[in-house]
Amino acid sequence: MRSHAATFFPAQVLALGLSAAGALAMTILIVTTDPNPERERLFALLSFVVAGGVTTALALVLSSRAKSPAADLGRATRRGVLGGLAAAGAVFLQFNAALKPANLAFILLVLGVVELLFLSRRQHPG
Repeated sequence: MRSHAATFFPAQVLALGLSAAGALAMTILIVTTDPNPERERLFALLSFVVAGGVTTALALVLSSRAKSPAADLGRATRRGVLGGLAAAGAVFLQFNAALKPANLAFILLVLGVVELLFLSRRQHPG
């Protein structure tokens, strides 16, 4: 029987590899180009990729293990997407000069409500 670490190792490597590729692309974008609206949208997308990959890998490492590795992988991916959305939202707030604690708290509140909706569906599938 394989351990959970061995079960999720390829997914962790993939998530961290995706994050590394996004970080490299973000670095190249920042160093070689001048900012304009298209580059800002690309930067926000890359921040989504980097934060999503790191959050997915961390969720796989730190999450409780269910009986189904596919369920754990799906949950970690969902949490990675929510983490990536939080990072991209913060980047868009910064680009619009609206990065204030209240705005950031609102983004985190909305994403927290989405996560709670998924958790409640899992506990009460009916």
